[in-house]
Amino acid sequence: IFRAYDTPETFRLKVRDRDFSFFKKYVLEENGTLQVKKAFVTESQERMSKAIKKFQDKFKDETGKVDIGLLNKMVRFVLNNCMFVYVKTGTFTSAFRLFSVLNDRGMPLSNADLLKSMNLESIGDVERTHYQNIWETMEEELGREELEKLLGFIRLVYVKEKAKKTIQEEYNEKVFKDNLDFKGKKFIEYVKEFADIYREKVLNAELAAKDTDIKAKYYGLLTLMRDFIPGSDWVPVFIHFVQKFHDDEIVYPFLQLLERKFVTSWVKGMSPTARVTETVKMIHSIDLANSVEEVFEADSFKTEKSLSDFTYNINVQDFYKKKFAKYLLLRLDMNLSENATIKKAYSGIISVEHILPQTPPKGSEWERHFTAEDRKEWTHKLGNLVLLSRRKNSSANNKDFVFKLEKYFSNGITDFELTKELSNNKVWSITECEKRHELLVERLMSIYFR
Repeated sequence: IFRAYDTPETFRLKVRDRDFSFFKKYVLEENGTLQVKKAFVTESQERMSKAIKKFQDKFKDETGKVDIGLLNKMVRFVLNNCMFVYVKTGTFTSAFRLFSVLNDRGMPLSNADLLKSMNLESIGDVERTHYQNIWETMEEELGREELEKLLGFIRLVYVKEKAKKTIQEEYNEKVFKDNLDFKGKKFIEYVKEFADIYREKVLNAELAAKDTDIKAKYYGLLTLMRDFIPGSDWVPVFIHFVQKFHDDEIVYPFLQLLERKFVTSWVKGMSPTARVTETVKMIHSIDLANSVEEVFEADSFKTEKSLSDFTYNINVQDFYKKKFAKYLLLRLDMNLSENATIKKAYSGIISVEHILPQTPPKGSEWERHFTAEDRKEWTHKLGNLVLLSRRKNSSANNKDFVFKLEKYFSNGITDFELTKELSNNKVWSITECEKRHELLVERLMSIYFR
């Protein structure tokens, strides 16, 4: 029969102050683990809750009762095969260094963890707790993954080149090495300011402008870029601009400028390396600018060099297969909604669908209105595409145009303004398809090269 050692009660494991109440109530107190459900408020508390749930599930038998035999075997194993080592250092600086070295053999530290310890190490004892709380608050508000991403943005703003080493190495060798006074308090304060802008203006898409119409337009464009542009190279440029000029009244015009630049480069087919180079040029232009006007006039934000490739790529026969197809269709839809003063964002399942179907049934009206050559040329082109929810799509399938219209607009008008325009059409032939294509191309050129 197993018997635990009869040792006095004492704290053998401590957690940070903000998690102590949770740890005491749900871990230390008797029967506390039976009460924990979704009571956590920090990421650390969530992980503790998951660990408790994992152990509870592991040590229950098929009837839901605790498997005492298995539990005793586990305790024996821990007491006989596991060793807990307590290491104490003489200074806080040594503790940070030791933490980084020892932890390298276990679960690897994130860049955020390493930069946190590196910068707290440079702050005196009196202020260290304050700055530690600032950092941990950012972790909780953004989440560790978002904070990690944010530190990568800041690296790009300072280093201004594609990453060649780990973020930690680049901060040491290219950021802090030449800016010794930036390490510590100033860096954490800078990250906090960067994080506040990121949370408010990117994650929440909120703008403190006076005009409610501008607020709605900003929300729509920002969420479209955030959710549908692959990659986030534009984010550090955006935050760097906001951080330098501190004027919400000019943020939306800058976002429009930035969206034109990044989307035209994307449609042009620019390589990832070339995109980083372009991003660095934009950041550099913001650094050198003495006014907002100088930023708007900078060559790095102009789109004329992408005009030819952009025009070609929005007219291609296989437009439907391009990664940017859905984004451009959503951008066209948003452009039709810009007179509305309500915030609009795109969410849920959105599909790009063909009006002239890819495989029209034999003897259908599609074969009468489109020759085999027409179908080959126009099926996947911009003018033949609409936006639908997946729910409406399944019922439309390859039916005739009139039936499709009925399904598009059944159970309430569709959310997409771009699709609503089809209600004016009674038939869909090669003529209507060509006209709509020319119209959509003209609108895109107006948005991106006005």
